[in-house]
Amino acid sequence: MGADEASAAAVVAAVVGGQPAKEVLGTAEKHFRGIQFDSLSFNDFGRSDLAGKEARDQALRGKTKKLKIGQVDVFLSHSWHDPAKPKWRALKAWAARFAAKHGGRSPYLWLDKACLDQENISKSLVCLPVF
Repeated sequence: MGADEASAAAVVAAVVGGQPAKEVLGTAEKHFRGIQFDSLSFNDFGRSDLAGKEARDQALRGKTKKLKIGQVDVFLSHSWHDPAKPKWRALKAWAARFAAKHGGRSPYLWLDKACLDQENISKSLVCLPVF
């Protein structure tokens, strides 16, 4: 995403969130994270409403890395009610094709459950258009 695109997305976010565009863009840049596919496992895509949810959420968040906007290879919003096995198989196949085309590099994902600050979800959601 270029600077013009990020600024345009910040304007949209500002309209939706009722905050100045410059503030939204700054918040998005400060909090943007990604997660490398190789750090994920099938268990990361299991149901999030089961016992131990908070510990699993924190562990998943701990696998993320601070990145610049535009440094992720794919944006993924995961429905935690979808069957995990077929989704995991499809993601593994996609990641393998990506790695084959990019010298073996594991792709970075923006994965909502991992990359959004679950403890400050309202502030994170305002940044979605920029992310």
